[in-house]
Amino acid sequence: MPYHPFFWRSQVTVKGFNGRELTEQTSGGVWSLIKKIFYSPASLSHWSVVSFCGRHRLDDQTVGNYIDGLRDALGKTGVRAPPPEKVIFAEDKQDTVSNCLRKVLRYGPGEKQGDPSKVVTQLVVCLIEKEVPIYTEVKRAAETVHGVMTQCVTRDNVRKCNFMTNVNISLKVRET
Repeated sequence: MPYHPFFWRSQVTVKGFNGRELTEQTSGGVWSLIKKIFYSPASLSHWSVVSFCGRHRLDDQTVGNYIDGLRDALGKTGVRAPPPEKVIFAEDKQDTVSNCLRKVLRYGPGEKQGDPSKVVTQLVVCLIEKEVPIYTEVKRAAETVHGVMTQCVTRDNVRKCNFMTNVNISLKVRET
């Protein structure tokens, strides 16, 4: 897996709503960023969502509600994020992790599909089952084969759509 400096950070610089610069640290592996925005927010212009749970376990409405909740958390922390470019569901055995990623990746204008150095998709949010060992395959295929960052979210967290969980995800998103 390629080195990504964000994953080793234990503190982050943010702005309070009064505009003052603050440094926040993790507490129990969780960031407390209520009523704070990132000091240098990002823009997530090219992203997609892939559900590996199947529609019978996560239906369109639940996934849509989760995307709205994630975008709300991103916006409240200063990360600009339009709706995802694509939302797909892995439906059958042909929908391997790599095939699903190919369906959602966007390449630069006139660029050859399949060249990881030409991917403009910044992030693929992957909805996964907690009990199914798909996480490792998602990370391997996305980051080493296709050259795109991923954020895996378990089905339980999608259903809960917890604001603080989504704020913590926004920390990772700002580094993509």
